[in-house]
Amino acid sequence: MPGCFTNIIPLPRPKVAKRFQPTISWTIDTKNLLIFTQFFNIWYSWDEIKGKYIKHIPQNIGDFITPAVLAHWFIISGSFHRSDWIAHVELRTEIFLDSEVLRLRDILKSQFGLRCSLVRRIDDLGQAKGYRILILSSWNFVNLITPYVPEFLKHR
Repeated sequence: MPGCFTNIIPLPRPKVAKRFQPTISWTIDTKNLLIFTQFFNIWYSWDEIKGKYIKHIPQNIGDFITPAVLAHWFIISGSFHRSDWIAHVELRTEIFLDSEVLRLRDILKSQFGLRCSLVRRIDDLGQAKGYRILILSSWNFVNLITPYVPEFLKHR
């Protein structure tokens, strides 16, 4: 990816981990491109109470979801589950507000005809963590995204 990096030689960056044990991270520096700032501004907003940026789903997300976008989403945050009697795709969405996950589910149903359900995630302490989207019409989903999944990732 020529032109995207200020240096392409990985540099060691020593630091002290949480448990005060030294670790070394290897990093490369990327250029600050305006398009990434624009994407950041679309997807993140500052939360005064939490004192940090919070990721959220843009209102017009339906305008941007294509089979190629679904393939990328699956590769990054999805999994395929199959047993003798059922198969489904799971998309991780717990970090989003419940209303945003409902909107995503509705978009998958209306734009792609996918049968979807929501599953509430519970952490080890029994606290609700948010929803994941289950795509029950998994073979339709697989057929939809397959042309956009690189060969070396098709084992997923």
